[in-house]
This record gives sequence, C-alpha cells and structure tokens, in this order.
Amino acid sequence: MKLQGKLEIKLQVKLQGKLEIHLQVKLQGKLEIHLQVKLQGKLEIHLQVKLQGKFQIDLGKTSTVTGLIVQGRYNLTQWVTSVKVSYSLDDVTWTYALEPQCGEQKVYAANYNEYTPETILFPRPITARYVRIHPLTWHGHQAMRYEVLGIAG
Repeated sequence: MKLQGKLEIKLQVKLQGKLEIHLQVKLQGKLEIHLQVKLQGKLEIHLQVKLQGKFQIDLGKTSTVTGLIVQGRYNLTQWVTSVKVSYSLDDVTWTYALEPQCGEQKVYAANYNEYTPETILFPRPITARYVRIHPLTWHGHQAMRYEVLGIAG
C-alpha cells in the first residue's frame, strides 16, 4: 500500500536488552521528521513524522469501486470534515470522482467526530486501481481511517 497524506508517527522506545524495529512506509508530500535519541545506560528514541497532502490506496489490481467509509483518528479528537476523491488506472492520469459527469470536482462531507464511520457512495461505480482521498478541511489534524468499497477485479 502506498500512503500519501498526513501521517503522524510518535514512537518511544526504551531499550533494556535487545531492540529490533522494522518500519516501512512510502511517503509523498511535505515531510517533517523530528528525532531525539538519548543514551544514558539505556536507549530512548522519540520519533515524530508529519506528512501533509493526500492518502493514496493501491488496490493491487483494477477493481470496481462504489465508495468509501471514512472515520476519524482513534481515541483522539482529530478527523477530516471534507474530502475530494480521485482515481486512476495507471498512477499517472487521475480523474476526480463525478468530474466526467458533472464537469467539476465533487466535494464530499466526511466526519463530524473521531468515532462515527461515514459512508461516501458514488452515484455510479468507478473502475480504478488507485484511489486518492484529498482532505480539504479537518478538525485538529488530517487524521483518518478509511476503507474502500467495491468489488476486486
């Protein structure tokens, strides 16, 4: 999965013995990294990563997409309140949902709190391998959980 959007990772590790961390994230957009390491008989690592932009989902193969379910960040007062959605077959040419039918980019209402899932349904299915969620407005941070609805190709 390729992630484009605002990503916050806060990692605190206290080492007393063996430490192994494996993290693989692909990011595109504005990225800020703050790293603080303390060594005093033990290792403490404080890592904060921030990325602003969009969330991109690679479905792995061309699929029929009927909508999305979006939700705020778990247990924190952070959520996205409005989004645009675009899609692509090749990760090069992008089309906004409903733009071919309406002639403009559709803005979808998203969440009003961090707990309640909101369903965004497209009036007609789209065919895509890649889907992007473009946060426009948010409460706190561009934080969201999401699920793509549809049928795998």
